[in-house]
Amino acid sequence: MCTVLLMVAGSEQKSFDEKFKQLTERKKEVLETLLSGKSDEAAAACLCIAKSTYRKHIQQIGNKFGFKSGLVERRNKRPALVELFRKHKPEWVTPEAIANYIESDNLAPVVVKPPPAPRVDSLNKGKK
Repeated sequence: MCTVLLMVAGSEQKSFDEKFKQLTERKKEVLETLLSGKSDEAAAACLCIAKSTYRKHIQQIGNKFGFKSGLVERRNKRPALVELFRKHKPEWVTPEAIANYIESDNLAPVVVKPPPAPRVDSLNKGKK
């Protein structure tokens, strides 16, 4: 069982690494400001871009890592990205980012729920 868990963890890390390598240098710069805990205003000013451009970059980075649907799409992707990088590239995540996006009282944890199971009566349709 330990071997299976290691294989799953290894394939998850490999998938993360592949997606990370696909990011442009600019997207990595945006990530660096996010993971440093900077506000949108400070990050945009640091990168010499508009705040709306910075937010669009965050959205695109979230999409790249699979935060496209469900609750994460309708909510802020920052906590999910910080958690993901905390797991796979912890050296990129500052205590400020954790405090701002993970431990903050004003952000609820991001939970993506699986779709509901099909109803039993709908599975039996057409069977006699």
